[in-house]
Parts: sequence; structure tokens; C-alpha cells
Amino acid sequence: MTTSVLGVLFGLVGLVVGVALTLCADFLPPASPGGVSARCPACGERRPLHQLLPLIGYLWARGRCGRCRAPMSLRPLLVELTAAVLFGCLAWRLGLGAPLGVYLFYTSVLVIVFVIDVERQLILNTVSCPAIVAAFGLSWLLPELGPLHSAVGGAFGGITLVLPFVVYRGKGLFGLGDVILSVLVGLMVGWPVIVFVLLLSAVGAAAVAVFLLCFRGKKGTDVIPFGPFLAVAAVLSFFWGGVVSRWWLSCVPW
Repeated sequence: MTTSVLGVLFGLVGLVVGVALTLCADFLPPASPGGVSARCPACGERRPLHQLLPLIGYLWARGRCGRCRAPMSLRPLLVELTAAVLFGCLAWRLGLGAPLGVYLFYTSVLVIVFVIDVERQLILNTVSCPAIVAAFGLSWLLPELGPLHSAVGGAFGGITLVLPFVVYRGKGLFGLGDVILSVLVGLMVGWPVIVFVLLLSAVGAAAVAVFLLCFRGKKGTDVIPFGPFLAVAAVLSFFWGGVVSRWWLSCVPW
């Protein structure tokens, strides 16, 4: 089976998994109404079963609620398409094997974290903590990573964000969830890729903050969640983290 065909097949798998990720983002947060994908955000009408599949439902209803004709939320559709693209690209890059399954699992977890943190400024321990245990166990299936590099990456990620968590505690800039997420990401990508991930997420967060301050009227006291930047940087590292880290290590005088 060629890598192109494999990518297409796993892209289709990602469409299906995207439905599950959307439901997780809806129902996992505490006191969640669970309505983004299951109900119309305008009139509260429960959608038919076939419309719970975002891509099919959106095209079937032409992007509008069948009852009130209000525009449907784009979030479920975007989650499904994102999962499809990432699953397809990972399959194309990695091929069949245990590493593919591991990184598909990591990607699914990070998509859930991204969506919930963007919408609610909340990183759930019910997602991060079990994933930490799983990530350390799965590191044994990744020959290029291994449990030692995974553990060092997790420790480095957690220690790096402890200081800003202590400094900005109570100001809403960094929470304990960010620290736990950085441990999880460190376990996923290992040492030294975690350095690349932290730098990329910090630069991305700073760039978005400057843009919002200059062009969107945000104030310096407004909160911008850091978790989504960590999640995006981690997913990017699945593709290019090793290359960048090897280049970085070759430039460091030892």
C-alpha cells in the first residue's frame, strides 16, 4: 500500500474520530451543556442523527438549522476536518506501525485540549493526567524516543513552566493545568524536542498577544490561554521536531 493511499484512508478515519473528539469537547468539561454539536446554538433544537456527523450534517443542512435557519456552528466541522488532515498527514509520513498509532492517540488528546482551552480557558486533569500515564507507557513503543528521553522531556517541560505559574498565579495567565500539560507534552515529544516545543509555543503566544493588542483592542490584562499554543507546537513537532532538534544540537558547542 502506497503512502498516499494510506494517507487518504487514515484521513477518512480522522473524519470519524473527529466526531468523537467533538463530543469529548462538548461533554467532558464540568457543568457543560453539551450542546455545540448536538443542538442548534440559536434555538436549542436537537439535530437529527445524520447531522451529528459535522461534514455530512453541514452539507445536508447547507450550514443552517432546519428549524430556525440560524447558521450552524463551524467548530464541529473544523474539528473533524482538522482530525482528518492530521491523521492523513501522520499516516503519510510515518507509515503503518506502532508509532503511527501512538501519534494518532497523542494528536487526538491534543485536539481535545486545544478546543476546550480555547472555548473555556480550562485544561482538564481528567484528560491530562490519564494521558500522562499513557504517554510514558507508550514511549516504550517509540524506538527513537524511549522512556528515558520521554521522562527527561516531561520533567523539563514541567519544571520550565513552574516558575511562570508561581509568578503569575492568581492572575489568570498560567494555571496548574498548563504545568501539567507541559509535563504531558514533554513525555510525548521527549528530550530535546521539548525545548523546540516550548520555544515555538512561547513565540506563537507572544505573536498572537501583540497582534490582539495592536489590532483587536485587547488589553494587557486580558487572558490568552497558553495551552492551545503548547498543543499546536507539540503536533508540529511530530512532523519536524526531530529535524529541528538535531540541527539545534549540532549548532551547540559542547
